[in-house]
Amino acid sequence: MGIILRLNKGSELTFAEVDGNFQSLFYSASIVGTELTFYYPSSSLSQSVDLRNLPGFSGSAIYNGNTFVGDGIGTFYFTGSAIQSITTTGSNGVLIDLAGGGGGGGSGIFQQSASSDVYYTTYSLQVTGSTIQQSPFTTIGDNITASDDGTGGGVDKYAVVVSESVWHYTDNVGVPTSKAWKTDLDGSYFNNFDQNTDTAEILRFIAGLLSSSAPAASPNTKYYDALNGTRYASTEGTAPAGVVPQSITDPYVVYLNGKGFADTGDTIFSGISTIYNSSGMYWNYRSVAGGSTTISSSNDTELFGLGDQGDTFYVSGSQSWSFADNAAKTETANSSSEDLLSRTGEGTSDGLTIGYIGTIDPLIPAQYQDGKFVSTFQANLYNGGISFTNYTESVGWYTVSSSVAVASGSSNYSDFKEDHKEIFYANTTQLDSLIPTNTRAIGYFGTASLTATSRSLSGAPYLRTATYTASGSITGVFDPLFADSTTCARFTESDPLVTLGGNAYGTYVLSTNGGTIQTANVVYDSTGTTVRATSTVPYETDLIKLTGSLTFNAGTSGADNINQTGLGTTSFSFLTKARNRNSSEATLRTDSFDYHKAGTFNQTLASGSMAYYGRAQGYDGGSLTGTSEAFSGESYRLQITDNALTGSYSDGDAFVTTYVVNNLGAKDLQVKPGYLVYPEGTYGYWITDPSPSQLYKYYARGFQRNSATGATSMTINVGATLNAWESTSDGVAVALLYNSSGIDVYNPPRIYDPTQLTSNLISGSMANDNVKNPFSIPIALYGNTGGSLNGTTYTVPLRSADGMVLDGTYQDFIVIIRYKGDPTPVSSISITYS
Repeated sequence: MGIILRLNKGSELTFAEVDGNFQSLFYSASIVGTELTFYYPSSSLSQSVDLRNLPGFSGSAIYNGNTFVGDGIGTFYFTGSAIQSITTTGSNGVLIDLAGGGGGGGSGIFQQSASSDVYYTTYSLQVTGSTIQQSPFTTIGDNITASDDGTGGGVDKYAVVVSESVWHYTDNVGVPTSKAWKTDLDGSYFNNFDQNTDTAEILRFIAGLLSSSAPAASPNTKYYDALNGTRYASTEGTAPAGVVPQSITDPYVVYLNGKGFADTGDTIFSGISTIYNSSGMYWNYRSVAGGSTTISSSNDTELFGLGDQGDTFYVSGSQSWSFADNAAKTETANSSSEDLLSRTGEGTSDGLTIGYIGTIDPLIPAQYQDGKFVSTFQANLYNGGISFTNYTESVGWYTVSSSVAVASGSSNYSDFKEDHKEIFYANTTQLDSLIPTNTRAIGYFGTASLTATSRSLSGAPYLRTATYTASGSITGVFDPLFADSTTCARFTESDPLVTLGGNAYGTYVLSTNGGTIQTANVVYDSTGTTVRATSTVPYETDLIKLTGSLTFNAGTSGADNINQTGLGTTSFSFLTKARNRNSSEATLRTDSFDYHKAGTFNQTLASGSMAYYGRAQGYDGGSLTGTSEAFSGESYRLQITDNALTGSYSDGDAFVTTYVVNNLGAKDLQVKPGYLVYPEGTYGYWITDPSPSQLYKYYARGFQRNSATGATSMTINVGATLNAWESTSDGVAVALLYNSSGIDVYNPPRIYDPTQLTSNLISGSMANDNVKNPFSIPIALYGNTGGSLNGTTYTVPLRSADGMVLDGTYQDFIVIIRYKGDPTPVSSISITYS
């Protein structure tokens, strides 16, 4: 079929010819610009009509019925059997009416979708507008919407107006009204564009220029990686101390033993490293983010991506609980639950947090969200209903297992992340108070003194060594529990001169190290007759037998318990100790051991306790050529006999320094370590006065000046202001007897009183009176003329004319000390020469 062509073209068309041709027109046609093209399938020919040739044509508008389709710009496709009519609209344009005719299920040249009011065509359409339109939206300012065109809405410049958005592949950018393309754009890439350049091409170029300053919205790329359970209201306890013995009777220990928590020979809850004692303990759970990101709604590192804004955040969790009241962890109670939490929108609720991720440029809309969950799905301890005030039956292993997954919007749930907690609970504070501590007691105790050694000084004995023994029994150490200790029970003492050890009958200390008996012959049954073997666990009712030997040794370094008056420490403490189950050691008994008990070691009871002195027999710390005497011995002491009148130690009768008791003479003062004392006086020790009627008592000590050069003077100090030698008052007096003034040089021999500072000859001859002269032959007394006193130091000029010489020939002299009454003891003699 096709349009019938007239041969006679000069006459007007008849209505029949027009109708015939339009009836023959095939339904497929297209408009490009102002050119309308028809296709004739019968002849496979196309016929085009330029609409501008129509009278008064200056543009076109295309309607479907009364519905405006578009202007004549671009390509329009029509699908239909024929174009019904072309109607001109006067000088402004041509109206093409597509409402009439059609074919193939369409209406005019457009096809209508069978299921909607949508029309479509597969051909091009060119529209040239003659009636220029204005924008229907002329409002500017804050009320502009997405369908407004902004400024210029009131200008007649639109050939096609569409009330809704148009999608098209692209269009040309058009002709500017200010300056033409390629004007003032030299040197710019924009000079490549003209009015025929696709708008999409120019927009793509501009987008490239601005891409770095307009980054797209990005999501948080972290993900839900793990589940973390946080424990709250938890405190740790300490197991009741003590090792479990055999034959237990305490009901709390018996219960725990039956559950495997208190095995014989072990401590309670042995092998359990952490014990929780708070029944209010619980867990809350939180998400842990994995991966990395540079995008987040905040600086919280635990946020992970949750898809688009507005998606609902779902958190699904399931929990299970179990309880085992025994060491084998055999389950005795269990429970489980499931729960679902959700939140939509920014903020926090039920522990779920959502944050909206902003963009760098506020003009770029936000798109994504992230979030996390914290403190969700609280899990408490569960034991099937046992009261936590039941301090034994609530003891055991508690397990809480939680599994949590997340989802956002309609996405699938993530993998379930799991958190498994197993703890051991026991109210150790209450259990420790319910299990009693040990009641320890002494069964029997006894001591004995065995041996001793001594030395003498001035005829009085001094203890040097001694041995003793002690034994005793202790009960209650293993009831209800006992200490794991190397010193579970023991004898002790703290005196550095005493050594404690065992003996043939046993030992003085019990070790239960490791929870078993480590010391032989110490632990016995309750009757005290059957000894328990080592490496075995003691029974609850067993008792302990301790035996020990003690050795005292004063040594050789001068240790003593001598005071100026009486004795210092005369005994040492001996302690019996034992530990309770908490390993707290208590002194059950304190005994005082006398170093020497009066009447022991074959000594008289009246003498009292023997002092100790840590020097060998015959020891003396001084020397003949020394310049001092500290009374540590009597090696340079002379007896008060006439042989001493030579003034030389070598000629006199030395005092006895071998062991002897009660050898002090009637005229002798007593030497005790560190002191020169009046025998049986206030300061005396051990021995009685051999001659109470002899009121004046003496001590003579030899000195030797070992020098060939003669001395001109000397000093003497005995620590006291002296009485004159002729005085009969109580106190201390001193006389000097020189080898140069002795019986070998003078007859009678001469002695010198250092207190007489202005006297020379005092008495030419004094017969024996046991006061001024203790010797059997007469002696002369001289003073210390020219001498002086400074404190208790007397300076004695050596007057050779009076027989006072200390030189290479005469080097010896004797100091004679006399006591009347019971004066404060002299504790040293000091000599100097000049």
